[in-house]
Amino acid sequence: KQIEIDLTPYVKKEDIIDYIVEQGTSGIWTYRKWNSGVFECWGESVKEQSEVTFTAYGTDGIKVIYLAQWYIDLPFTSYTVPICSGSSAWHYSNWVNIAPMYGNQTEYTKVSVMLYQERETVQGQQKVQMYGKGTWK
Repeated sequence: KQIEIDLTPYVKKEDIIDYIVEQGTSGIWTYRKWNSGVFECWGESVKEQSEVTFTAYGTDGIKVIYLAQWYIDLPFTSYTVPICSGSSAWHYSNWVNIAPMYGNQTEYTKVSVMLYQERETVQGQQKVQMYGKGTWK
């Protein structure tokens, strides 16, 4: 006797917790908007050597560190403080800090990219990969 098994997926509406309502690209960002109001975005900021100025921090006798900073618009406003992170390929001990910037303490529209390193200049491009998560409604 042959047994028939229904392999059609079965999902009840009440089992769906969240789902993507929009996804796409905006500027350097690829993003997803979720029905719950959460958004996530990721992208890469590329700066030519001529576009980046590193400023020295430190004094004689103490290790000097160099910082370059620039700002990037988020793909849309976040109504909570977005969670931001970033990384960069190693060039003389690079590390990255991505910080949300606000316009009026409740709407966040930009991130500040802070790239630190041990040398004042690096040949070629500076590339920073970023991820952000916030709320769009």
